[in-house]
Amino acid sequence: MIELPSWDMAGSNEQVARVRLFTRNAGLRFEGRVREFPCRPGESGQLKTDIAPGRILQHPRQHDPEIKARKARRNLRLVELETAGKSAPPRLLLAMGEAHANLNNQQQAREAFRQVIESSQVGSTEMLEAYYGLLTTYDGQPRLAQQQRAACLEALEAFPLDAQLLLAMGNYMQSREQIELATRTFQTAVKHGQIDLQTWHLTEVAEVAAVCVSLGLQLQNKDDEAVEALEEALDRHENSARIRRRLIDLHIKHGRVDKAIRLVDALPMDRQRQEPFRNVIRGAVKAIERDWLPAIGYLQSAYAAGCRDPLCLRWLSVTLLSNGRIEDAKPVLTQWSEVEPGNAEVQAYLAAVAKPAEATAQDKTVGDASCRMRIDPGTTVLEAGPTQMPIIGQVSTSDSIPKRHK
Repeated sequence: MIELPSWDMAGSNEQVARVRLFTRNAGLRFEGRVREFPCRPGESGQLKTDIAPGRILQHPRQHDPEIKARKARRNLRLVELETAGKSAPPRLLLAMGEAHANLNNQQQAREAFRQVIESSQVGSTEMLEAYYGLLTTYDGQPRLAQQQRAACLEALEAFPLDAQLLLAMGNYMQSREQIELATRTFQTAVKHGQIDLQTWHLTEVAEVAAVCVSLGLQLQNKDDEAVEALEEALDRHENSARIRRRLIDLHIKHGRVDKAIRLVDALPMDRQRQEPFRNVIRGAVKAIERDWLPAIGYLQSAYAAGCRDPLCLRWLSVTLLSNGRIEDAKPVLTQWSEVEPGNAEVQAYLAAVAKPAEATAQDKTVGDASCRMRIDPGTTVLEAGPTQMPIIGQVSTSDSIPKRHK
């Protein structure tokens, strides 16, 4: 297994199975200029493989846009050299699609991935990888959302139980506010989801699916069922920090300090960091209750002790904003954004606090709640003038399809 770390703390690492270790055999060699593959010249049939006990850990620099662009240009040259005017097999078309996607040539990427889908065997690894790549070429383009959904439905016809496709479809449904259907789709991923190890996939795909189920239930005001779903998932994945953190969030929402704190002991952090994190929980619950003085005390104590966990940065930011301390909140928001660059909530806050002072002054009315930041239990809502922006509750597509093709 080869593992690539996530580009931010909120995401999941990715992994894929690749043939890297061989018995000593002079007859084995790699073929191809790009996406090379091992073979025995003159012999048909694939090598028998198994999963090795160790894994290869890639460096996070693999996410660097310049590095990805450089590799993409190199791969396109190698594809051209290998094909030399001949039609490209699926292996090379996949390399072309990924390269064009990394160069932001999305239309050319779609064409390459479509060629793979049309030329490969139904149900094959190549076809599945092409569908993953195709779906990511639509990301960030709302006008193409219908085409993205159609492509995902088409993919599910060939791979009805693929966990990542089910997560993607759940996301698309949720974006259209089809919350109940989205939740049922996430539940299918939890109960029946499958993964092809030879495609890049989320290392925590089962845990991500469970968290998506809980979020879907929360959006339907079924918090008790959300807790039950997470607790069942934790029984299956007892070492999952992702599930524990989601449970902590839910317990904070309902003021269950003791239950939230009990979950801290099993988180992957040393004892020196655990007590500040417990203070974060205590402060977050006080903030939910609008008991601002102890909330700020607990949260600033944790922050002063060096806690830079996203939960600390989030609740300290929200508490400061809720008390009108916008200048104090700005550096905390910046740190939060650096830790979780893909988090929509922190980006919304940063945009709001950057609002021109003149506009803020025009909105301000003595005693008018419209000029304050406030939080509602369980859902953080930012008020700036007449606009309200609900933040929490959306499930990011980036946790459903690996970012490899982005």
